[in-house]
Amino acid sequence: MEDEIRRKILTLLDQHRIMTVATLRPDGWPQATTVGYVNEGLTLYFLCGLDSQKAKNLARDDRISLTIDHDTADLPVKMPSPDEIRLFRVKPTVISVLDYSKGFGHTDLVTC
Repeated sequence: MEDEIRRKILTLLDQHRIMTVATLRPDGWPQATTVGYVNEGLTLYFLCGLDSQKAKNLARDDRISLTIDHDTADLPVKMPSPDEIRLFRVKPTVISVLDYSKGFGHTDLVTC
């Protein structure tokens, strides 16, 4: 991966804390859910409920797609207790960077 695009990706990850995670339901249809995340370099971490559909989907098929979203205003959220959640680690294999500064819909596809 080129240093310039890596720095751009890391800057975006560090500037935001919300992402949308798409998993596959048992019927093959995608399920997209917004979650908070933290990152350590390109490795992302997010939590979800033990019995959530997302956790069940990931237990069955660990492939995901995700988007990094602009953070919204502080919304009141009831934090779950530690025994109600699971921690997932995501290490990308391919990153698609949408960069409108290079033209409408310009996308750089980066293999990690």
